[in-house]
Amino acid sequence: MQAVNAKRVAALDAAVEDARQNRGDSEVREALLAKCTHYARIGDLENCLASIEVCAKQTLAVGPRLDLIFQRIRLGFAFSDNDVAADGIRDAHRLINSSDWERRNRLKVYEGIYYIFIRDFAKSSALLLDSVTTFASGELISFKDFIFVTLIATLPVLSRADLKKRIIDSPEVISAGVADAYGLVSAIYTCDYGSTFTALDAVCQHQRRLIYVSSHVNYFFRGVRVLVFTQFLDSYSSVTLQRMATTFRIPVKVLDQMLGTIISNERITCRVDRVSDSIYTYRGDSMNFDYHRIIKNGDLLLNRIQKLSRLVDM
Repeated sequence: MQAVNAKRVAALDAAVEDARQNRGDSEVREALLAKCTHYARIGDLENCLASIEVCAKQTLAVGPRLDLIFQRIRLGFAFSDNDVAADGIRDAHRLINSSDWERRNRLKVYEGIYYIFIRDFAKSSALLLDSVTTFASGELISFKDFIFVTLIATLPVLSRADLKKRIIDSPEVISAGVADAYGLVSAIYTCDYGSTFTALDAVCQHQRRLIYVSSHVNYFFRGVRVLVFTQFLDSYSSVTLQRMATTFRIPVKVLDQMLGTIISNERITCRVDRVSDSIYTYRGDSMNFDYHRIIKNGDLLLNRIQKLSRLVDM
């Protein structure tokens, strides 16, 4: 295999040299890109990036230079290298104001995908939603998968009003054919809690098959679970475990375990009374909540300072 790769690289080097000696700049650029494509195919990220860098030095026009940067970002995504992707996005922002609107819209998609990789769904959702009507990044992701990823990013962060306006009533979303994700959004918006976990399971299965969101399945599941439980409990001051379990069509024991985890992680403001098997909700005082959060974070900071001081004394 190494001999085959070496032979292929030698042929590509010869093509680059021939283009430099006998052809123009565009042919040299194409030969270098062919070499980059080969390195990407065999998983050699270092040489692939080096080929792009050589090609970029011979490219003066802003548009082609941005295309090379987009290729670097795609490599960062493909190799799960967030640093490569982040560097590419920073370089793209330095040039984007001198570029055309199509590449500006493409950069929004690339940046939105990047924020999904680093699990910043709030920033990702804003960028991806702005790109729904101007999508032009087929080299990165298909439109159908783009809409699916957009729904994954936006569902945990959008308000109900924005969910209705920008997702449920969007012609682009409806026509994309992502029935599983759209069904989950609709079930949550219409409070069809009995269908929520069935729809959520289908979305998570789809999510595992898509590289851009496959590593966030558990995070997304937990976020949606908190979302629907909070939405349900907001309508009650108290409700029995049996009633809530029946509504969501899950066993009482499973619901009890889920709520225990969520409450202990302070993701939801309620308590479970084991005597009456009831859930009691309460509206926390924001000032009191902030006070306890500051105290908790202050204790953590003091502990770290003490550990650091002991290391310095040594």
